[in-house]
Amino acid sequence: MISDNAIQRAIALDNKHGVSNRFTNALTSFDAKYKATDKARGLDQSYGVTDKVYAGWNTLNSYYEKAMGTPTGQKLVSFYTQSDKQVRDIHAEARRLADLKSGKGSGGSKAENEKTMETVPGTDKTTCQCGGNTGDCPCAEGKCACSGCSKAGIHGEKTATGPSDTVAATSGVEPFPEKST
Repeated sequence: MISDNAIQRAIALDNKHGVSNRFTNALTSFDAKYKATDKARGLDQSYGVTDKVYAGWNTLNSYYEKAMGTPTGQKLVSFYTQSDKQVRDIHAEARRLADLKSGKGSGGSKAENEKTMETVPGTDKTTCQCGGNTGDCPCAEGKCACSGCSKAGIHGEKTATGPSDTVAATSGVEPFPEKST
């Protein structure tokens, strides 16, 4: 992938030219000469900046926790959780395709995929980089969030599609009333 290659090249250039080390050394010598850290600590203690920031953060955090308890907040959490899952799926698929193109094979063995398993935030699902290959998927049945995986739990779930009388009878979901013309 382009971004992964760019990051690797940047790290190699930094190691070759020592930019990070020189920058860190310059900051350390500046701090030693001017005692900037000590002065900042003194100002923080006299004005209580850190305490005020923590108090503000706690207030803001409390506000968001209360907001997440509302129906609108729950919709926002669901939206961002789904968006995060989609971004991760797209990245995983791009990584899988890049690996296929470079000859590294599909998503890897089941043991390799177990090492990459991650829980999807806000759900009980996991991603494992199986690339939709059920034979390589270490996830529990119905728990895989990888794109195209048959262990994703889509099969057999009730959905509100089909004739309205069948949907109402089998899923407990009431159909919309007929539009009058």
